[in-house]
Amino acid sequence: MKRIDENKFIDNTTIIETDIKDEVEKGFLEYAMSVIVSRALPDLRDGLKPVHRRIIYAMNDLKITADSQHKKSARIVGEVIGKYHPHGDTSVYDAMVRMAQDFSYRYPLVDGHGNFGSIDGDGAAAMRYTEARLTKISSMLLKDIDMNTVEFQENYDATEIEPKYLTSYFPNILVNGATGIAVGMATNIPPHNLREVNAAIIEFIRNNNVTIQDLLKHIKGPDFPTGALMTSGSRTETAYLTGHGSITVRAKIDVETGDKEKDRIVVTEIPYQTNKAKLIERIVELYRDKQIVGITDIRDESNYKGMRIVLELAKHTNTQIIITKLFKFTNLQSNFSINMLALNNGIPVVLNLKQIINFYVRHQIKMIVKRSIFEQEKLAARSHILTAISTALEDIDEIVEIIKKSKTNEEVFSKFESKYGFDAKQSKAIVDMRLGRLVGLERVKIEEEIKAIKSRLDELVKLIASQDLQNETLIKQLQDISDKYGDDRRTKIIDESIIEIADEELIADSQIMITLSKNNYIRRLSLDDFKSQKRGGKGVIINASAEDHIVMSRVGRMKDEILFFTDKGRVFREKAYNITQFTRTSRGLPVVNFIETQKGEKVTSIIPIKTQTTKFEYLFMLTENGIAKRVKTSDFARINRVGKIAITLDEGDKLISVVPVTGKDNVLIGSKNGRIVKVGQESFRSLSRKSRGVKAINLVEDDIVIGACSDYKNKFILTISERGIMKKTLISEYSKIGRGSKGVAGMKINDKTGLFSTMIPVRETDELIMISNIGKIVKIGLDEINVQSRNTSGVKGIGLDTDEVITSTCIVWNKPIKDGIQESLIEDIVVDDTIEIAEIDGLEMDEIDITDLDNELET
Repeated sequence: MKRIDENKFIDNTTIIETDIKDEVEKGFLEYAMSVIVSRALPDLRDGLKPVHRRIIYAMNDLKITADSQHKKSARIVGEVIGKYHPHGDTSVYDAMVRMAQDFSYRYPLVDGHGNFGSIDGDGAAAMRYTEARLTKISSMLLKDIDMNTVEFQENYDATEIEPKYLTSYFPNILVNGATGIAVGMATNIPPHNLREVNAAIIEFIRNNNVTIQDLLKHIKGPDFPTGALMTSGSRTETAYLTGHGSITVRAKIDVETGDKEKDRIVVTEIPYQTNKAKLIERIVELYRDKQIVGITDIRDESNYKGMRIVLELAKHTNTQIIITKLFKFTNLQSNFSINMLALNNGIPVVLNLKQIINFYVRHQIKMIVKRSIFEQEKLAARSHILTAISTALEDIDEIVEIIKKSKTNEEVFSKFESKYGFDAKQSKAIVDMRLGRLVGLERVKIEEEIKAIKSRLDELVKLIASQDLQNETLIKQLQDISDKYGDDRRTKIIDESIIEIADEELIADSQIMITLSKNNYIRRLSLDDFKSQKRGGKGVIINASAEDHIVMSRVGRMKDEILFFTDKGRVFREKAYNITQFTRTSRGLPVVNFIETQKGEKVTSIIPIKTQTTKFEYLFMLTENGIAKRVKTSDFARINRVGKIAITLDEGDKLISVVPVTGKDNVLIGSKNGRIVKVGQESFRSLSRKSRGVKAINLVEDDIVIGACSDYKNKFILTISERGIMKKTLISEYSKIGRGSKGVAGMKINDKTGLFSTMIPVRETDELIMISNIGKIVKIGLDEINVQSRNTSGVKGIGLDTDEVITSTCIVWNKPIKDGIQESLIEDIVVDDTIEIAEIDGLEMDEIDITDLDNELET
């Protein structure tokens, strides 16, 4: 070794400097190509990755076929890694195990003996304990491989040869599919039914111009080994048209009626590649977290006869809702992504269904031609020998004489050539001929064999030259394979339009509160965050920011449609559950995240409404200057994100209040100075959305309207001042008068009470929520407030600090109690002669007939 410079040494070599970036790029590219071509992706011709092909070829080479005994898996793995696959034994064994699993392969290629894993995710036993052999259908992958049909290549150390691909007389790439992740690409070809695929291939052979839609009349879609249900529709068609797409796979579920009329959900088939044990764990987790309520027991009753997962349900549980939630939150329903990527002569390509079938047919035609040429050459050679033997038998005495008088074989060959024209092969065959062939019967057999060979050679010549005959041969070959190895479809097809799960079906219709702040921040809150207090209590803080107090709050239910009316007379619509839920100390999100209000536009009314079941046929609208109108609720059924005009306003006027009404009830209109007018709905005819309205109350100077309410099914009216002084008064104390009057005193206003703030119709069982400008919230029962006359000031409802005022109020409608059950739910959710009682004492109850309501309430 000699020194080149102070930093370099050389030992009879030359040091070449290179950029490490270039070296890494080159090395990674070589690695990527190796993974793509030699490991992760299947070949288009036989649908096998190298490891699977080597396993099958090695087992066939060891004669471990379907008609032989099982052999130790360790012996097979050793053969594979010793001769063909220079990788770890674990990867080879895992590949072999998967080929033996009837829940992984639609048509298993290996017949495993012993523990080869389970659908629960259990691993196979060690290779020294298990045994295996090829299945019968595997013989169709290897048939005629010794007839010069496939190309061979040297193995990794050039001591053996191995096939580049197999003959694959059945379309394994579609029948068993393939899954693999390479570098920068992946494949996921689903398994299919053998009969369907072969029928589609036959259709293509007979008409090369057939469309993919025509092929899909035969191939209904993937056919998974685990059965289950799958969608068929536009998404499925797109996947086969482009080679990319997805389908939805859903478990097969039955509902059985058990003891005491309790339902049980029974799962008998699950989606492909779903781990059953993890699926059950997920269901238990959902039950524990109370995302699914009503399951009393879960059992896995699966055995050698099939799968059976049983979910026992509580009595009166809505079975369909639980099934829907299971589909939504577990792998009982999952999407299977289709990516039909395979190697075409070592090049990865994504192909549609017709292209895959086209390549497969071309491959099989080549196999037919190659094996025909091989058979032709073999039969021609045999005919060549038999012709010489036949000639020799006709002149056997002379043949024997020549052999007797010759000293060497070479002399015999020479004499045979000169006298009969025999070549070396023919001469050797005659010399080696047994004496038994001299009998007459043997002569007849030879003549018959020559005749049969000639006939077969004529057939082969025609077959090799005729595309039509090749096609007919392939069609018969496919039909024979279908008859011998085909079976019925396992995966049932359902239309993709019925598999979508509406989010609303999964949402509990619980009570919520929606708040809106001065700076237009909105949020949804759970009513469980607030507990009832005694009248005059201090409450808890709800504001996230002292400078951004709550100006509006409203109690509704999760599935309500929320109508937002603004001071500019516009209306917007949003589902309650779409409004983001926050904690009571969070600020929320700007309202523009949900509705597209304009700059300076303020929401003045929030109306929760059940569009399909509401009894409130109209909405009563009231402006700050006392203009009112009645509009049909149905006029607001369809509102896009940008909103609609709800009322035409006079200049300077604002829409201040919107109240749902039946059209037959009375409305009470209040002003900030404490005046209240009670007017019948018949005084306001129904108008269109864009109309102005009529005068409802005659306001004195500096007075403005603060709101309105309906007396529908309400006995009392609650009036509240901005300083938290309140009173409960009989609505009957207010006389019904015509619209446009000044009204009567509804509350005595003084410095202690502050201005009149709110008027709300209530019942004794309701609860009142009040929020102040510093974010203090208090929730009190209305039974805490005594009934007083309309011209009194009232009592203290909440303890407020100096300069603290009430900025928002709302009512929690708790309807009367009957036999320990709130009847509040009965009126709200009547639908087609049935009712749904939700979450009574923590239970979800199924729909029941109204005629049976009294019995169910007693229960």
